[in-house]
This record gives sequence, structure tokens and C-alpha cells, in this order.
Amino acid sequence: MHPANLFTQVSVDITDRSGEVTICGHRSGSIAMPQLPIRYAAASSLRPNSYVLTRVAVFAGLFLSSFGCAFGADKACGFLPIGEIESAFPQYQPWHVTNGGDGACAFEGELSEDDVIHSVILKFTQQLQADGAQSQEVFGNIESEFAKHHTLTPFTDLGSKAFGYSAIDNKDWTIWAFEDRALFSALLIGPRITDLTSAEKGALKNLTMLALKNANTPAARAKASKCAYFDEALLAALLPGKPANVQQFGENSCMAQSEKQDIVMASVVEASEMLIENLKASESVDCTVEPLGDGVDGFLSHSCKSGNPHVSVKFDKAGMLFELSFIPNGRAPNQQDQQKLKALALWNAKR
Repeated sequence: MHPANLFTQVSVDITDRSGEVTICGHRSGSIAMPQLPIRYAAASSLRPNSYVLTRVAVFAGLFLSSFGCAFGADKACGFLPIGEIESAFPQYQPWHVTNGGDGACAFEGELSEDDVIHSVILKFTQQLQADGAQSQEVFGNIESEFAKHHTLTPFTDLGSKAFGYSAIDNKDWTIWAFEDRALFSALLIGPRITDLTSAEKGALKNLTMLALKNANTPAARAKASKCAYFDEALLAALLPGKPANVQQFGENSCMAQSEKQDIVMASVVEASEMLIENLKASESVDCTVEPLGDGVDGFLSHSCKSGNPHVSVKFDKAGMLFELSFIPNGRAPNQQDQQKLKALALWNAKR
């Protein structure tokens, strides 16, 4: 069984030094996952060591990674119209989409008080499992893990099973639910100056119910199982055998998993000018780092001293940081794996 724990290596931190989250230029409350030290869901962050946490780590990581600001911004959410957000939370208008598409969506609203604008964040993420039984198993693992750190509120009228909890002193509300193949999460981060009300938590529950219904149709599933960063032939070279299970988490994150539970992940975020060089210097401490070549500003990282073996590629393209990673199940990536991942990266860089 393919495992992964919840630790990340140095990458893009979504929190500033004050512990607050800055999203799309606005500051909001801390995003707190229960004892999960996840800063950014770079695929190479995943460190295998227990199957129970594999999907928890991957999904929770992607849950955070798809807070893309520039990439996918203003594109409509594939399963939840912004009009529904405006109706549910009129007090935080105007709302806009910060990450749209299929599989994951993020919205930002605001509350103005004393000439200070406080951001309000909404995030919805879907993951499709092979079948309902697997969805139930993964949900059970997530529920068990989160119950160790938080008081969970069960819901009997949302999906097949669901629960909610607050991670930052009633300033936020997270809901996890599943129905059939769809595993779903929703996060509301309110303005830090006030606690969320029971009505606001109820509104998030109603939106989750609608999103789960809309995302769990055959057409929506088909859209969410495609990824713009995976070339079919190059992905098949990395994950041979039966076609991999591909999932899209909004416009900037994808995951593919083989029958053997080898994983390929892709993410794209807005990059600062020196980000590639800073990441290269950081990863050189622990890993073997090689230039990507072919005129592409990036590098390949492998043979890391800590954590279980993986190989990753990071490169800059038009101000966006692309990261692709291969995390095999129960073995170290070999040189052929490195070259196959490099080929997938160059395909993305050149097109």
C-alpha cells in the first residue's frame, strides 16, 4: 500500500510571518489544518509512511494548493455559480472567483470596517474515488485523523456522511462529506474581527450540499478527471499498466494514480522573480539538484537524504511556477523515472 505522511519540505508558504494568510493581496485569518504542517501542496512534499494518511495528505495538501490567485482567477467555478455564494453570504459582497474550473474552486469576499478591508475566503474541493466503498474508506480515515485534534460535529442530512469542525477558535468552519465516488471538502474563513455565526455555518453546509450534488454528475466527473498538464503518452510512460486515475483540483493542481498506487502530481502557482533560485538553493541542501536544460529555467531534484524517495521538477514559465513530481510506491525512482518526468516537464514548458 502506498503511504504518505503530512510533512512538507521548504516550498511556497501561504502564511506570512505573523501567522496570517495572504491570499490575492489581502490578509485573512490563519488556515489551520489539525496538526497538519502543510504549507504548500507541492507533490514532492509527500513523505510516505502510512497508508491511512496517504489520501489524507494528498487531498489535504491539494485542498490548500488550489488557492491560486492569478491562475484560474475570474474563471467560473464548474460546480458552484458565484450567484449562489452571493445569495448565501450577501454580507461579504462583492465576491469574486480566485480559482475556478472543475474539481476545486475558491472565492473571496470582504468585510469593510473602519476603512479596513477584511478578506473572507471560501474553498471547495472534490476528489473522486474508484467507487463508493473506497470513498467511504478514505472519508473514515480522514474523520478518524481529524477527531484526534478537534471536536467534530456530525451531519446526518449531508451526503452519505459528513462532519464539520473549527480549527481556529470559531473564526473558520470546515466541512468534509462524501457521497458515492465523490469526497468533498468546504472551508469558510471569516473576517478575524468576528466569530462565525451558526447561520453562516448553516449557509456553508447548504452550499456544500449543492456543490456535492452538482459535482457528482457524470458530466462533472468527466471534466474533473482530465488534466491539462498530463500528456497521455508521457503519463502512461511514468504510470504503465491500466490507465491512471486522473483528477483535477481546480485550474492549478492535478494528481494521477496508477493501479500500483504510484503517484504523479502537478501544480502551478504564481511565481516571484527569485523563487526558482531560492527553491533550488533550499533543495540543494538535502537533495541532488540538476538543471532542467533545453533552455528552460528550472531544475530536477532527486535522491533526497530525508523522507521516502521521490523525484520532482520545478520550472518557471511566464511568471508561473510549475512543479511535477513522481512518488513511486515502495521503491526509489530510478534514472529512467527521472528522464520520463523530465520529458513531461519539458512538454509543459515548450507548449
